[in-house]
Amino acid sequence: MSSTKVRNDSGDTQRLDAAANKSKLLKENSVRIMDIEFNARDVISAISDDIGKGNILGCVKTAGQWIVTLKNADDAELLQQTGLQIGNDMCTVMGVSRSVLTVSLFNVPTYVSDAELSDKLMEYGCRILSPWTRKYYYEFPAIENGTRFVRLELPSNAKSLPYAIVINGNHLRLKHNGQSRVCNNCLSEEHLMRSCPQYLCSLCGQQGHTESRCPSVKCFRCQRLGHKSFNCEC
Repeated sequence: MSSTKVRNDSGDTQRLDAAANKSKLLKENSVRIMDIEFNARDVISAISDDIGKGNILGCVKTAGQWIVTLKNADDAELLQQTGLQIGNDMCTVMGVSRSVLTVSLFNVPTYVSDAELSDKLMEYGCRILSPWTRKYYYEFPAIENGTRFVRLELPSNAKSLPYAIVINGNHLRLKHNGQSRVCNNCLSEEHLMRSCPQYLCSLCGQQGHTESRCPSVKCFRCQRLGHKSFNCEC
């Protein structure tokens, strides 16, 4: 009797594990599309034009967005990279469990290595999924124009990357689909970097303000503490 019970318990565990793995896979194959007064027919027809109706497993409206589950992870990644045209609206598509994006960086000097760019993005928790691609001038195909792009996965707690990053004193513009204004330090949508609680001021060692707003800074114009001369209102 006991051996039969062990076999049954083992079978139940295997079935539960299989169900959990299937649920995880389906979640990874699911994307979010913000609802702009679309109906199910609009969403399904638009996605069918891109990847085929037979590759759609579910299309459910909840909390002001459509959750679409697809058969293949490649289709989910494709929609996230390209967005979705529904009627006259170009809609941003984001992953449910992960967001895969093509990120472009502009104004990148040639001497800045791909590894430096990857290291900076990985500091945010991104996972690099492809080699960097460098763009060249059409008229001068051997000369870089400062634009590079890469495919990556955003960290699960982030919806966007900042509009700019700094690497070795170089200010680089950053762009991807569905981009929004976030803190350059922690990627939070709740605040900007100058008030980020995780930001550590290099002048006083305190958190919650940048160097330009450090209370220990003395203005050259008025000699008062708390601001630099370019922020002086005296």
